[in-house]
Amino acid sequence: KMAWILIAGILLSAALSLLYYHFLQRQERANIERIQLIYTERTENLINSVFHKTDVLAAAVKLENGNITEETFNTIAQLVYEKDSGIRGIQYMPGAVVTYSYPLAGNEGVMGKNFLEIPERKKDVMLAIDTKSIALSGPYRLIQGGLGVVARNPVFLTDESGNEYFWGFSAIVLDLPDALTSAGLNHLPEEGYDFQLFCINENGERLVIAGDAGMDTADAVTGIIQVPHHAWTLAIVSMHPLQNQLKAGVAFALCLLLTGILWK
Repeated sequence: KMAWILIAGILLSAALSLLYYHFLQRQERANIERIQLIYTERTENLINSVFHKTDVLAAAVKLENGNITEETFNTIAQLVYEKDSGIRGIQYMPGAVVTYSYPLAGNEGVMGKNFLEIPERKKDVMLAIDTKSIALSGPYRLIQGGLGVVARNPVFLTDESGNEYFWGFSAIVLDLPDALTSAGLNHLPEEGYDFQLFCINENGERLVIAGDAGMDTADAVTGIIQVPHHAWTLAIVSMHPLQNQLKAGVAFALCLLLTGILWK
């Protein structure tokens, strides 16, 4: 009879430890989900707020009916540009041609290029024109070097007959992952979490934008970041997945110890 009590005690200890383990798992999952929501929202708000900086230049273009001098452009661009923010450049693009760029240094390679004549970029350019809204192009390797994204804000003017016509673009170029610094993703490892920010490019391939490129995202908590006409995915996992097993193991050992004491 006493043997059965011992067996029952061991089984009860195992059951309680297993319940405790699942409780810890659910608690950890809920915590990751909370963190994922916070960082997904931060990243989405950051990216979209930076893209909408193009509205300032677009408004100026409309005000001047499409005729802005380089000096005026530089004055406006200086107001929009933030050093060390990951902004590669602000572009003035009448007819989709990069006519002015601020800063010019580092962006010489795109000056004078007509993006309606570049096959691999034309689709995104036409998307912005057709939807009359900011369209994201990338992430990809920029012509001027490095990984980045371009947000083009289409500008439409009205002719003397009152007809609307496409004038060109106010655009902003961002370096990745530098432009994401303010979202604080780089602090996740300090908090005990690994992350990967990725998107699926037009070829159906996964492109890692920031984080651990080798991370297994199968069991990660994921969130969708909506950027103009595209979606990115933020995946987060715990960097210490064995901690819960160790805690449950300790709980089991304590239960066994208690059972042994009671048995004596």
